Amino acid sequence: PPSDDALPRALARLLWRKGQDAWHVDAPIAVANGKVYAASAFLDAEKVGRRSLLCLNAENGEQAWELELQLNPWGGPTIAGNTALVACSSIRFDRKLLKDARGQVVACDANSGAFKWRIDVPGGVLSSIAVKGDTAVFAATDGKVRAISVADGKQKWAYEAANGFFGGPAIAGDYVYAADLGGVLHAI
Repeated sequence: PPSDDALPRALARLLWRKGQDAWHVDAPIAVANGKVYAASAFLDAEKVGRRSLLCLNAENGEQAWELELQLNPWGGPTIAGNTALVACSSIRFDRKLLKDARGQVVACDANSGAFKWRIDVPGGVLSSIAVKGDTAVFAATDGKVRAISVADGKQKWAYEAANGFFGGPAIAGDYVYAADLGGVLHAI
């Protein structure tokens, strides 16, 4: 039989590239239904990037739409059916800035980018949003894990921990798991 050297080798090749010298994307991206969703932040000190949620065609990189944001989307986008959700914060991952943190969760139509709703949060939302059905769950630096409706952003419940959260929650079955800045893991 042939050796592994005789087998065809996969070659990586660039299909497209977008946003160079225009965006600052360092949060997770989402891919759904032939589209790539990316969140770009604006770095105040460096004057780099812009605050927006972007949707690109996965095949050719053409920009489908862009939604301007008020705060930096450090958590990146989450796609829930026809809704794109993005977690935003006024601070980066820096404990020294916790007292000044404020956040938002923003929702738009995943196909058109049309704005749906925005909720303000008294704490930064620095990580991705977890979704199960019509429930979106996120953790914030104010020490709360919140569950909201994907459809309208209305709060379903909130859980308060002793410390703030930088990391995003995970949902498995009927439980939400989140780890706070004190190193404590919560099963809610």
